[in-house]
Amino acid sequence: MLWTPGALDRLDFLHRFAERFAVREHAEGANLGLDHFLGGLSGDVRRFTLMPADAPLPRIPGIRSVPLVDPTPLYAWSLLWRGEGGHPRLDALVGAFAEESARSRWLEYDPSRDWLPEPGDMAAYGGEARSGKRFAELRAAAERAPAPV
Repeated sequence: MLWTPGALDRLDFLHRFAERFAVREHAEGANLGLDHFLGGLSGDVRRFTLMPADAPLPRIPGIRSVPLVDPTPLYAWSLLWRGEGGHPRLDALVGAFAEESARSRWLEYDPSRDWLPEPGDMAAYGGEARSGKRFAELRAAAERAPAPV
């Protein structure tokens, strides 16, 4: 039973994961922090959840972390910022993310070993799929976009 920190239909990645891997049962809890969430996980032996592999987890008896492989689920992150003006240190932040992404394989994708949800209709989620673009391309596209009204 997939344990989620909120309604599954509002958690796109987990929802798509459940559909793709035929996870039929799920349970939902309130998102009141990691300790509360993991406490709910340990409260029912049928529950499992997905967490980032490198997330530091508190020690909770009975909870075990096992990396998923073949395929490894990849979670697509987005860096968001206001379109006008920008913080004077924004370029440094974007540069740091670009450096870390190269070091940590954030932008690598190998369909023979990794799983990503199909692009689908991202408009329903208020966004646009931009898989595979580098941070510099995203920044340039954001700077060319018209300012919100």
